[in-house]
Amino acid sequence: MLSSLPKIGLLPEHLIDQIKAGEVIERPGNLIKEIIENSIDAGSKRLELTLKNNGLDLINLKDNGHGISSADLPLAFSRHATSKINRFEDLYQLHSFGFRGEALASISAISKLQCVTFNDVDQEGAEIRIEGGLTTYVGKRLKNPGQRGTEINVQDLFFNTPARLKFIQSQQSEKTFSKRLFFHLSWPILRLNLLLS
Repeated sequence: MLSSLPKIGLLPEHLIDQIKAGEVIERPGNLIKEIIENSIDAGSKRLELTLKNNGLDLINLKDNGHGISSADLPLAFSRHATSKINRFEDLYQLHSFGFRGEALASISAISKLQCVTFNDVDQEGAEIRIEGGLTTYVGKRLKNPGQRGTEINVQDLFFNTPARLKFIQSQQSEKTFSKRLFFHLSWPILRLNLLLS
């Protein structure tokens, strides 16, 4: 007979985020899919994707879409934050890819992320850095005339959830999966570039 029963406790919010992130981002290809879809939804006509170690060490995506406002940038990485739905009826009129507001929050919970964005409205660009779900920097970036678009830099994927690495397939399998995704999702984009190392 047990002398004492284990106590039930609520998980800390950051641990919940990491567990949920593992459901959304199972492998680097899932992350690539999410950020490319965001770029397409942002009206991008040019994408440049760079991967190191099949995305485990680095995933960098640059686009020339409409960007994110400096006021909205921190909110973009919060759970259930989206610009695509405001009321239940909007779910029946979606003309975009992602809409749940889970992807960017999930990515930032299991990586070291930097996002720099420029749009046509703000005089300056904006930057945010998040490590394992914790925001470490929010600031402004100088902007060149006419500059717009977003660059997402994701490093050390699964650094704080190493159990996820057990589910990563062979290097060739991951590379093939990511390349297929990139070219399948990017077909409407006028200019695209994929750099693998």
